Amino acid sequence: MPRHLPVNRRGFTLVELLVVIAIISTLMGLLLPAVQNAREASRRNACHNNVANLAKALIAYDGSKGSLPGWKHKLTNSTTFTSWTIPLLPNLERSDIFRAWEDGTPPSPPPTISIFQCPSSPAPNAADGSIAYAANVGANSIVGSTAGTETPQAKGDGVFLDRIGVTGTYAKGSYGLDTISGADGTSNTFAFSEKCNSLVTQATWNRYDTDSNSVAINWASTASIAPIFGIPGTSGVVTDSAISAGFATFKVINSGTAAAVGNWSLPSSTHPGSVVVGYCDGHVGSLSDSISVWVYAQLVTSDSKWNSPNWYTNSARANNWLKTYSSGTTPYILSEGDMNR
Repeated sequence: MPRHLPVNRRGFTLVELLVVIAIISTLMGLLLPAVQNAREASRRNACHNNVANLAKALIAYDGSKGSLPGWKHKLTNSTTFTSWTIPLLPNLERSDIFRAWEDGTPPSPPPTISIFQCPSSPAPNAADGSIAYAANVGANSIVGSTAGTETPQAKGDGVFLDRIGVTGTYAKGSYGLDTISGADGTSNTFAFSEKCNSLVTQATWNRYDTDSNSVAINWASTASIAPIFGIPGTSGVVTDSAISAGFATFKVINSGTAAAVGNWSLPSSTHPGSVVVGYCDGHVGSLSDSISVWVYAQLVTSDSKWNSPNWYTNSARANNWLKTYSSGTTPYILSEGDMNR
């Protein structure tokens, strides 16, 4: 009978198989972070676009009205009180929603608006009408708790001022971007920021904080769900004495503690190491969460005139933050690098 030659069978040995699995695992370990980074970069870009659109809407509003909306606002043809978001809606291509508020028939609950959502933020805490962004209200300090006794909110403290006051009849004079341009400059002053990390009660976009109908808002609890940020008060989680005792070393933005100043009253986000902010000139940037107290205070205040007693520059609350630099003896002057860190 013919002799059959042995057949050579080729295959993986156990060692070879383990080596291939190890190589694939290594490649997966290298690729997954890259994919996640690419996804986060895409979400961050979408967030940048949202804030940029808010800044453009603010500039358009100022161009047509000659002033800025209030963070507590009263529409011209209505007795309805609103937040800063409602007056900007026509410039955000949502005139349909704006007309409902102007007619005194706002939808309840407020609808979800995509431009108000950050793709990286956690699931909104507010069931409807959530917003991941906030407006710069500075120290937000109104002196006087009854009608006719109010001293206006210091213009130099922030950008969006209280245009209602204590009883809903308070009216402010004109305050626009030209005023900010002639002070610290629109490119050095925050207009908007994210305020949406997992330790914050995410705001409702049509909400103005009724708690601040008294003297001032101190953000001493999570109860504040108005879409605003600024400088904490002197009777909340941060006091003047804490600032002078070394508060300048505290992490201002994205603090990891729920009760910390970096969450309830200041910018926050889930973007790694930074928060997206929009400036009054329309440009948008990523601000590092290692920013110091004095740099933050300069960027929040629209006219950081040093220790002025006049209401139209800065309140005592803002001055306490501005004076954290160099033991409160020298005003800090912003550098170009401050906006990029």
